[in-house]
This record gives sequence, C-alpha cells and structure tokens, in this order.
Amino acid sequence: MQFRSDGAPVQVYIAQTRPGDALATDFKRVGRTPFSIELAPGRYRVEAEGVDISNGGMWFQMGPKPRRIVVQPGKEGLGLLGGLSLAVGITAIVGATAVLASGSKAPSTLDKPAILIPAYAAGAVLVGAGVGLNLASTTHVEETRGAQARADLTFRF
Repeated sequence: MQFRSDGAPVQVYIAQTRPGDALATDFKRVGRTPFSIELAPGRYRVEAEGVDISNGGMWFQMGPKPRRIVVQPGKEGLGLLGGLSLAVGITAIVGATAVLASGSKAPSTLDKPAILIPAYAAGAVLVGAGVGLNLASTTHVEETRGAQARADLTFRF
C-alpha cells in the first residue's frame, strides 16, 4: 500500500478492525507521507493529520491487490472560520426571528422590516459561507483509480 499527499506531508495512522466493529480504537502511527507499507488482508481505518491540517480518514478493505491512497489536506483554520461564520449567521437568524415574534408589543416607532430584512439576509449569507468554508477545509483521504492510479505507478517512494 502506498500513501502520498497532494499538499503538505501528513502523519498517517492505521487501525485494523473486525467485521461489525463500528469504531476503530487501536491506531498505530505508520509514517509520514510519502511512504509504502505492507498490510495483511482485512478491514482497516486510516486517519491523516498534520499541523494546520484538518483530520480526515477512510475505511477500506485490504485484499491481495496493491492500493494507492492519496491525502488531499484541508486547512484547519478555514474550518474554524467556517464554524464561526455558521455561529454568527445562526445567531442573526434567531435574533431576527425573536424580533419578528415580538408581535405588537414593540414601540410603533420601531421599523421591523429595517431590522428583519438585513438580519435575515446577513444570517443566510453567513450560514452559506460557513457551510462552504467547512466543506473547503475538509481533508480528503481516498484511493486513486483509473488514469490517476496509472500515473501514481511512476511515483517513487
């Protein structure tokens, strides 16, 4: 099995699991990309992590054929910014909903549309940005297939 990273080198941990196990608990550090390792046939969980890199992983079934795993590291800071954006956006939507639900108890001088429209719009934009940033910050661990796998055959470890 070969591991490589499309970005910064990452630490790789592997745990072998039994069929039916929902969690992998006995992880062993196997190396820093790029590297090769031989694994016995079975079911495994691989996790990748690094400095300023969000964690990512995948399950796979190891058989007799060689496998090539590529890690595409995501930025942890981008994920934190996405979480903050989600929190502020949801707070804006909840605050606007509270103003809307306040009913007729508000003073007649309070212009609710002047508060509600920008709050809902800003909340929606922030929630959308937060979701996008969280998706962009994800570390992907996947097996190369097809033309990409053939190109990886020339990669020397």
